[in-house]
Parts: sequence; structure tokens; C-alpha cells
Amino acid sequence: MGANATGVNFAFSFRTVSHTADRDDDGAANRTAQGSLRQTIQNANAIVGAATISVPAGTYTLALPGTGENAARTGDLDVTDALTLAGAGAKTTIVDGGGIDRVFHALQNMTISGVTVRGGNAGGNDGGGLFVESSAVVEITDTTVQGNTAADGGGVASKGTVSLARTTVRGNTATSSGGGILADGGTATLTNVTLSGNTAAGSNAGGMWSKGAASMLLNVTVTANTASSSGGGIRLEGGTVTAKNTIIANNTAPSQPNCQNTITSQGNNLESTNECGLVGAGDQVNTNPLLGALQDNGGPTETHALLPGSPAINAGTNTGAPTTDQRGLDPKTG
Repeated sequence: MGANATGVNFAFSFRTVSHTADRDDDGAANRTAQGSLRQTIQNANAIVGAATISVPAGTYTLALPGTGENAARTGDLDVTDALTLAGAGAKTTIVDGGGIDRVFHALQNMTISGVTVRGGNAGGNDGGGLFVESSAVVEITDTTVQGNTAADGGGVASKGTVSLARTTVRGNTATSSGGGILADGGTATLTNVTLSGNTAAGSNAGGMWSKGAASMLLNVTVTANTASSSGGGIRLEGGTVTAKNTIIANNTAPSQPNCQNTITSQGNNLESTNECGLVGAGDQVNTNPLLGALQDNGGPTETHALLPGSPAINAGTNTGAPTTDQRGLDPKTG
């Protein structure tokens, strides 16, 4: 419970957010700011070493406009020291950008779980829901990234290392490219993830734009995404995109609606056209996966169920892949 030589209190190693209002303690006698999500992140940034924040059920809407600073005082929530942010579940804990800025800006390592990240607007910048700097490693689990807007990477934009698991990225918009996700260098690993209904309104890559990155898709569904030019599902530009047990289907663009450029197959993928260059063992092309609507099928986030008779049923492999699906269940019995 003591302090270090600079007076920083280590008692903060774990803290629970106590109210939903967006408040900032500006150094004056504004103690009502304590317990807000913004102030709790500021406190976590100030300590030495990793911190954990518990965010109870509720809607936390950002309401302090401002850009150009990285201290979480205004606009987005800047993370400048290692942080774990744990919500009560994506269906109940919602962090809403309020349209004033992106929602999260990770300058250092961060873990996000059990939340919905929505309503971010990065304007002419990248990453409406989350922007990951090259200095950061970010893990996103059991989370929904929904309804965010940016120039590129409407939902998530990363220059560093980002991984998503049991997460749905849906209904995000890039005014240029990368409606759902932009991986701009670094690495991006998606495991048990759904990319659905994202839009690249100005150019390419409705679902995901992998730009000079090493990207891995494992048990991923990429569907119903739209680009105004090409690559409605995925655009590969330099680097690599590797896919296994992945569905890329029913995306929309004037040309190359599913894939712009060839991705690398590790097998057992399914594509509704034949644009992605899938030639691995167990791959199926020109095949309709028969997906249900995006909805609550159990588990932490919404998914597209495989309808009866789907050629994707039991068509994957457990070798080098999770034995459970995005819901956390055995797909054969769940």
C-alpha cells in the first residue's frame, strides 16, 4: 500500500470503475471524477507496471471532446502503460465513443475482454474503435467491435501486434479502406472471429485490409462485407494472409468481391467464389456455406450459424486449430 520514490501509489494494481459518467480530474478539487472509466485509465497510466480495470455492466459514453493529446484527458481513451480492461460481457458492458473521437488508443500493451466497443469516430484518422501503435501488443477477446468509423480501419487499425479471439467485428465503416480491420504492418491473428457487415465506402477491403502485415485467420467467418471498389471481404497488399478453417463468402464489391489478391491456404477453407487462390487440402471453392443471419447463437458475441445442409459442417480440422468454435462450444454438439 506504499508509494515509490515518485509518490505513485501501487494500491491501484486492480480497480473497479464505479459509475458511467465521463469525467476527468483536472487537478482541481474535482473528486467526483474518481471512479469514472476515463479517470481510472488515467490512474492506471500513472502507476509503474501493469494494471487491471474491471468495468461493470453499463454504457460508458465518451463526452469530453478534444484531440491531439495522449493522456486520456479528452477524446479517446489513451493507454500509455500496460493495462487489462475486463468488462462483464460484450452484451452488457458497452464503451461508446459518442462520435467525438475513436474509442481506445493503445500506445502500450493492452488486453480487452468482455466489452462492446462502439460509436467511435476517428474522422480523418485510422481506427474508429481502436488504434494500436507499433509499440503495442493488444489482445481482444470475447468482445464486439461495432458501428465505428474511421478513414481506414473502421473498427480496428493496428501498426503493432494485435490478436482477436471469440470476437465479432460488425457494421463498421471506413471512409476509404479496411471497413472492419486494418493491419498496417506488424502481425494480426484472428481466431474464432466473425467479420460481418463492414463497409469500405471509399475504396477496397470491406472486411479486412492486410497491408504489409503477417495476418493469420483461424476459424474465421468473413461475410456480408462491402467495398466500393474491390476486395469486399479481404484485401492483401504486401505481407501475407494465411487462412485455415475459414469461410470467405457472400461479400460484395464491383470486382473481386471476396478477395483482392491471393491468400495462403493451410487447408479446410470455404469460399463462395474462386478469387482467394484456395488450393489447400480440404478447401472448397464456388460453394455456398449456407449461413444463417448474424444473431445470438449462444456464446459471448453474435455469430452466423451453419444452416442444415451447410457444406461447412464438420469440414474443418482440429489439427493446429481450436477444438471449440466462437461460442466456446464443440461445433459438433453445441
